[in-house]
Amino acid sequence: MVQVAGVLGLSSALLLLLHATALSGVSEAKPAHSRAGLQKGLRSASRQRPSDQKLVQQGDTWQAQATTEQTLDGSSAGSEQQAAPRYTRADILSVMPADLSRMSLVEASRSWRKGVRTYIIADKPVSEDVAAKAKLNRETWDVYTDIQKSEDMIGPRAGDLRAGLGPFIANNTLPADSWKWMLYGDDDTVFFMDNVLKLLNELDHNVPYFISDCIWWPMNGNGTKLHPNREAPRCLPCDYRDPLLDTGGCPGHSGWIAPKACPCTPSTIFQGDWDYGEPAMADGRGLFDRENSKFIIRPGDWNSPYQGWWYMIHGGAGAIISSAAMKRASFKDVEDFSLSIPPQSGDSLTHKIFWQIMDLAPTDPGYGFCRPHIQMFDLGFKGPRTRGPEDTGTLDQGADPLGVIERLQRALGATGKCDAECEDQLSHMISTHIRSRYAAIDLRQKEPIADPNEDGPPQYKAAVQVIEQLSQLYEQYSSKHADRAHYVPLWTD
Repeated sequence: MVQVAGVLGLSSALLLLLHATALSGVSEAKPAHSRAGLQKGLRSASRQRPSDQKLVQQGDTWQAQATTEQTLDGSSAGSEQQAAPRYTRADILSVMPADLSRMSLVEASRSWRKGVRTYIIADKPVSEDVAAKAKLNRETWDVYTDIQKSEDMIGPRAGDLRAGLGPFIANNTLPADSWKWMLYGDDDTVFFMDNVLKLLNELDHNVPYFISDCIWWPMNGNGTKLHPNREAPRCLPCDYRDPLLDTGGCPGHSGWIAPKACPCTPSTIFQGDWDYGEPAMADGRGLFDRENSKFIIRPGDWNSPYQGWWYMIHGGAGAIISSAAMKRASFKDVEDFSLSIPPQSGDSLTHKIFWQIMDLAPTDPGYGFCRPHIQMFDLGFKGPRTRGPEDTGTLDQGADPLGVIERLQRALGATGKCDAECEDQLSHMISTHIRSRYAAIDLRQKEPIADPNEDGPPQYKAAVQVIEQLSQLYEQYSSKHADRAHYVPLWTD
């Protein structure tokens, strides 16, 4: 049931004004763990038949254990049918903060959100017309009041608290028992849903996951802040298998390998003497020493991931969160914590809540970890860029939706040729960030903006055009390659 909620105050007793019925059950058949598709850097010779795995809970952690043997196409030995997908769009809850002045972006995002329930946290109540359209598009609109007085603001912008608390506000109204996976991003974040489901069909929503590979991290430990940064601390899923990991062919990480863990916690990533002696990372890089005390990160220290330290997932790139993760803390604890700490951006607030309150650190999906040409969340092709004055001291390697459009057009035969690397990128991309404030500038370099005389900020009109074109091209591409059931190699040579 989709309704429009009233205003929620900042008190810990957040009113539950919306109710959602639990989704109908979906098949719990174990998904196949073999993947097909392009893998740059992998040998194309015949491979041994892999063994499927299952996750077995042992206390607060999960361990991968082999079960039935399976063939490369994902079917069990002696079987003629491939295991059915575990998850569908009905299992997904999309969550985004929104400002009513950017309503056109929310409406454009419906082009990729088909069949997906969406929870939108606005700055003020919506009109009856918006509420009627929301019901048709499986949207729940809610309101969380921004703090307007500058001395009381929790972040650089009035909406940062609302953005940072977004996943937790949604979970407080639509509890985690009514959905299995949450997609969290901005109103100008585009998720590529078929690729998302292929990824999730290799994971288990009963395991706490906070998933992204687009993470802010200072270059060389204390330099310019960069996202995505391949050096940023993270884990890999505990049951992830990849020949490149096994053979040591994993470039781009200064020789370190992320630990495999379910769940990924701060103590998994950072181990050693945390008494300001010589703290060491689990991967042995030793980045957190006394000389770099500005970047010391210690389990239990809420000062770890926040704006200024620049270790946080990038909100525009989005994140995928399992329902199990959202059961690790109450909304009261999360909101009280958020109101007790120094001001920061929405991105850093969300990350800090997961780190400190939920005891979770980011999990990398895996496939791009050993493949420098692959970025799954917010891929980009232009290299590090500083776009505007607000980016001073930072570099953005993502936010290249026009680059994605160009490659989709190549793959569909409209222009040029999409080579193996191009196909690999398209078949693994999870999200892209439009970064709407620059969309008009970017688009004018390619083609005129549609409806230039239409009322509204030109950057939003351009962003809407990009979102809708991306959604249309990806839908065509995904339909063309519908036979690609799996794409991450989980076999061993």
